[in-house]
Amino acid sequence: MASQNVSARMWQDIEAAKDTHPYVRYITRRDGNVRSEHAAWDNVTLPVDDPFWDAHNPPCGYRCRCRVTTLRQAEYDRRKGEGSIKTAAPPERMVETVDRKSGKTFRAPAGVHPAFAYNPGKAAMRNAAQAQMVGAKIAAAPAALGAAAGKELDALGSKLDATFAGWVDEVRQVGMARHASAVYGVMRPEELAAYARITGILPASAAILMEDRLIVGRKAARHQTAGDALTDEELKALPALMRGERKAYLQLDNGNVIYLLPSKEKATKLAVAVNFVRGKGVMNMTRSAFRIDPKKVTDAPKEYEELK
Repeated sequence: MASQNVSARMWQDIEAAKDTHPYVRYITRRDGNVRSEHAAWDNVTLPVDDPFWDAHNPPCGYRCRCRVTTLRQAEYDRRKGEGSIKTAAPPERMVETVDRKSGKTFRAPAGVHPAFAYNPGKAAMRNAAQAQMVGAKIAAAPAALGAAAGKELDALGSKLDATFAGWVDEVRQVGMARHASAVYGVMRPEELAAYARITGILPASAAILMEDRLIVGRKAARHQTAGDALTDEELKALPALMRGERKAYLQLDNGNVIYLLPSKEKATKLAVAVNFVRGKGVMNMTRSAFRIDPKKVTDAPKEYEELK
C-alpha cells in the first residue's frame, strides 16, 4: 500500500528526531466523516516510544485521513498546561475479525483495520540491518550499478539471510498480504547484459524482490493445494541460493526472468517480472515461486532462452 510506505518513511523520520521532538500527537480531520474511535484519539499526545503507536500510527484503515505530528518538550509542556492535548490514550477494546478469504481470525484495536494494526515504520526498523540497507540501495540504483553492488550484498551473506528470514516470519505472523516486499537477490551483470541484448530492454534495477502475497496470499494457497509450494525453510534459503550456482532464463512470451535453484525436491522456480511497476516505483518483482521439474524449462527452447 502506498500510504503504508509513506507512513513507514514518516515514522522513521520521527524516530530519527525523537531526541529533539520526543512526543507524537494524533490529529484527525475533525469533521463528520471521522470514525468515532479515531475522534477519541484526536490530540492524544504520547512519547515516541509509547506502545500506543504500535497499532495507531495513521492510516488506521482504508480511507483514513488522520495524521500525526511531533512536539518538542517545551510545546508539550505548554499544551499540557493549556489542556489542549490528551496525555493518556483512551481505554482500548480489542476486536476479532475473521478474514473471508483465509478464514483466519485477527485481533486489532476497535477502529483499526487488521491490515493496518501495526506500525510499518517500526516493522521496517526492526529489519533495518545492514543487509536491508544495502538491498534498498541496490533497489534504488540503476541496473548496472546495482548489479555491481550485488557483490556487496553477497559479501553480507548471513546478514541478508537473517534479515529475509525475519521478514518471512513476520509475514507468517501477520497472516495476510499487505503488499510488503523484501530484497533477496540481484540480477548479475551477465544476466542484465543478456536480457538487454535479447529483448532490447534494460532493466531499471538489478534488485530482485519477493512480495508477501506469495507467502500468504491466494497464489500461495493455490500452490499449497497443488502440492508444489515452497516451505518456509525453502523460502528463507532463497538469498543463499541466489548467491550460489543458478540458471537464469528468459521466458519468451512475457519477458519474465526464470531462475532455477537447487531444491530437495525437483527445483525451485522463481518467475521475476522485470521493470514491474508498483505505484511510482519500477522494480524486478517475483510473481511466482514454487517447485518444478527443471526439464520443463531446460528442455523447452521455444519457450525459454538461457541468459548467458
